[in-house]
This record gives sequence, C-alpha cells and structure tokens, in this order.
Amino acid sequence: MLALALAALGALVVGCVPTTVHPLYRVGDLVQDPNLLGVWRTPDDKGRWTFTSGEGKNYTLEIQVDDQRVVCVAHLFRLGEERFLDLYPAGQELGATLHKNPYSIGLIPAHAFLRVQATNPKLRMSCMGLDWLKERLKLDPQAVAHVMLPNGGVALTGGTEVLQAFVMEHINNADAWNVMYEDGLVRVLAKPAVR
Repeated sequence: MLALALAALGALVVGCVPTTVHPLYRVGDLVQDPNLLGVWRTPDDKGRWTFTSGEGKNYTLEIQVDDQRVVCVAHLFRLGEERFLDLYPAGQELGATLHKNPYSIGLIPAHAFLRVQATNPKLRMSCMGLDWLKERLKLDPQAVAHVMLPNGGVALTGGTEVLQAFVMEHINNADAWNVMYEDGLVRVLAKPAVR
C-alpha cells in the first residue's frame, strides 16, 4: 500500500495489503475532508494514525504502532460514490531508509490503497483482501496486470485507469474487502491548553 516501508506498514494496517506501482487516483479525483485531520487511535490503544495537512490536496500520515513508525503522503480521492486513501512513502523518510539499506537498488516504492467508509465520528476503513485477490487472480490471471511477490504479496502493475476499473468492478463484492480495525479508529481529543 510501499515496498521498503511495506513490511512495517503491512503490520501497522493489520495484515498484508495489495500494493500498486501506479497511484489509484488522478488529480481530478482528489478531495479533502477536514474530519480526517488529527490523531486517531486503534481500538486496542496500541497505535496512532496522525493526519496533518500536506502540500496541495494531500495529507501527511504518520502511523505509529509500538516502536514502528511509517510516514506517508496520503491522498484522499473519490471513485464514483466511494472514497479511498492512497498511501505512498514520504520522500524524505524513504530516502533516509533506502540510503541505509544495501538492497535499495532492488526496492521499488509502491502505493497502498484503503477504502474509507467514514471519517466521523470514527475513521472506518477496509482494504482489498489479499487472499481474495490471490484467488481471483488464480481463477483469471488476466483480470488485472500484476506480479506475485516472493513475500506472498501482490503488486498490481496496471495503469491508473486499469486499476480504477478493477477496483470498481469489485466494489460491491463484500468478499473482496477486509474491514480494518473492527470498531474503527477513534479520534484522540486534544488536551485543553493550560492557562
């Protein structure tokens, strides 16, 4: 959903998520939602998702779970009536991580995408199920361009329009989507300023 940071991100977003080489959005698809801004905690209170305003119509998203931290550029976008988040490793964070990795020449940053069902009062999201996707591609390898990764993941390699068509073809298939954080993420209220 971030090839180098994906191991950490996959754990942070509760399991493995499919990734894409190209973004799932076009600039005209981008939207903003002020309800997304702020700090959200996971139901088990072990993780935090912090959204801040970025440049243009993007957000900076920091996901912190225990001692793992991932910083992403997040784009909220609309496909039809549905909203999604596209997550991509933040440039500065990615550069520093790649610089320290002797295998960086073979690593390709990737996008992850999450379906956003609600941002108020809780942040409710789902992701395309990796097991469902593998089964779908096993039955029809031509359904969408892809690469099966050695770690068991799937990277969708088609262009943006192809990816959008594939996602929308399965948008109403409940089996295709896994709910993340069953009870949703809960907004962390800021502490009142001390006078």
